Amino acid sequence: MATHLGWSPGPAAWKDDLSPIAATDWNGDRAAHLLTHAGFGGTPAEIQRLADAGLDRAVRSLVHYESIPNPKMQPFVESGLWDPSLSGFPESRPEATDRAVKHGASMGVESKPAGKVQKEAHTTPPSARFEPSSIDFGDQVTKKPSKYQRITVTNTGEAKLYINSVNITGDDRQSFTLVGDTCTGSTIESKKSCVVDVCFTPARTEGHKAVIQFTDSAADSPQSVSVSGKGINSAAVRP
Repeated sequence: MATHLGWSPGPAAWKDDLSPIAATDWNGDRAAHLLTHAGFGGTPAEIQRLADAGLDRAVRSLVHYESIPNPKMQPFVESGLWDPSLSGFPESRPEATDRAVKHGASMGVESKPAGKVQKEAHTTPPSARFEPSSIDFGDQVTKKPSKYQRITVTNTGEAKLYINSVNITGDDRQSFTLVGDTCTGSTIESKKSCVVDVCFTPARTEGHKAVIQFTDSAADSPQSVSVSGKGINSAAVRP
């Protein structure tokens, strides 16, 4: 039984050599070579089956293919039309490939850099930009909420940005509140934005610091925007 361990084009001496081969020379590589130059090619299983058939049966199966039972094949119906533009087409698929390599075009399609080569689409991953990168509320009377400050998150990548969560962390996190959030759970298209509004209500008369943390699908997640402010007595406020 012939064994085929992988297709190879065969020795260079095979090229343009039409002399008969002996049955003992028949193997998997020659079966693959025959299928390719017959204009069909074949899967590894088809090549192996042809190699196992032996030289004579393999050739007969390609030459006298009409005798092979194939109930799925519909009867051939000749159209009666002849298109003169087809006369210059390659006689086989290998010839079409050879023409493309040699001339840069085959069957009306250019294959070199200037031709119709389909380039693989490349999409840049999502990336989040935060404006501003930090917020200072300045002086604020204790126990009294400030006006909100807004953080805008923009997707500067091409792929969609998914924002999983927005949280306040840090020792003074209880003095800061998210009063508006269109980001959490949102999918942000390229060049689009969402916003988070933060309010500061100092608990005591001293400096406060915290971090607004964003968890999302960008590579540098989680990202942080620092927030700060100072609590003061109402007596310190000018009338």
